[in-house]
Amino acid sequence: MFEPLAGDLYDYPAYYDLVYGSDWKAECEFLRGCFQSLATIPVSHVFEPACGTGRLLHRLADQGLRISGLDRNQHAVDYCNQRLARKGFEDRVVQADMSDFQLPVAVDAGFNMINSFRHLLTHQ
Repeated sequence: MFEPLAGDLYDYPAYYDLVYGSDWKAECEFLRGCFQSLATIPVSHVFEPACGTGRLLHRLADQGLRISGLDRNQHAVDYCNQRLARKGFEDRVVQADMSDFQLPVAVDAGFNMINSFRHLLTHQ
């Protein structure tokens, strides 16, 4: 019989990717379409708050975009940055709270695909 894991799904980034990672291609195509049709400037640098494992960020980086992101869970941040490093990208994801952060540089577009913004308690 299997032993339950302590913590929650966010503490196990590889399992998180198994649960949420299968639609990455459609999501990346959707994002690229949005960037092309809705952005008023060329999009070359994107930001994802609550990026988790970076399941989309590393693929957007593969397509030539500069990426950055943040997540509250240090396990997810470490997993994401390790994956980026294996692919030759610099660490660009930091541990932070999306309700209280300031980007060090401007980005061209931001996105949040799995409704993590619903965790914010106020619009501010």
